[in-house]
Amino acid sequence: MRHVSSLWFPVIVLVGLIGTKVLAWSSLARVRRSIQNFENPQFTSFEFSELPAWVRRRFERLHAAFTGLGFRELVIYKRRSDRLIYTCLLVAADGLTIVHLWVARSFGAHRLTSLLAGWPAFKRELAVAPRYSLVTEFSEVRRFDTTMVEFLARSHVDGKLEFLIVPPEMPLPEVIERHRAGARAFAAKIGAAPLPITSANEFFACERAHMARMAKTLRQRLGG
Repeated sequence: MRHVSSLWFPVIVLVGLIGTKVLAWSSLARVRRSIQNFENPQFTSFEFSELPAWVRRRFERLHAAFTGLGFRELVIYKRRSDRLIYTCLLVAADGLTIVHLWVARSFGAHRLTSLLAGWPAFKRELAVAPRYSLVTEFSEVRRFDTTMVEFLARSHVDGKLEFLIVPPEMPLPEVIERHRAGARAFAAKIGAAPLPITSANEFFACERAHMARMAKTLRQRLGG
C-alpha cells in the first residue's frame, strides 16, 4: 500500500509541471494576441440604445452622474480583445477632460488572473462592475489618467503615462477637481499644453497611438 501511495507523488509533480507549462503557454499566446490587437485595433461604435441591456444597466448611474456634471457623450464602442469590453466616452465642454466609463467581462483563465489584482478587483470582475477613468491627452502620445482601478497604475511611465489613483467612494466632483489639478501639474512637468478632444475621430487617433506604443513595449519585453 505504501508502494502504491509513493507512486502518486511523481505523478502529482508531473501533472503540476504540465499544468504550469500549459498556463505559461496560454499566457504567452494571450500576450501575443494582445500585441496583434494593439497593433491593428478594431473599434465598433454603438448608440446607447443599441447596447446589450446588461451593459446599459451598468452604465446608467455613472452616465447620468457625469452628464449631470456637464459632460456630453462622445462615443460608445467595443474594441477587439480577448475580453468583452464596452466603453462609453464622455467629454467636458472644453475637451480637456475625457471620462472613460467601461464594463469588462472576462472568461476562463483570464478571469482567474484577475485574482492577481486582489480580492476587491476580482469581485468587481465577477459582478462586471462599471469602472471609470478621467483622462487628459497631450502631444507625443502622453496622457494623464485619474482612475479608481489601482491595477492600471502598473503601466506608469514617468512623463509619458502617469496615474492618480482615487478611492471608488470619492464623490465625482472631487475626483474631477483632483484630476484637473493633476493634469495641470503634469502639463507643467512636461512643458506642454493638453490636447482638446472634441470628436470620436480625434479620440480614436489618440487611442491608436497609445496602443501602438503599448504593442512596441510588449514586443520588447518578449524579445521581439
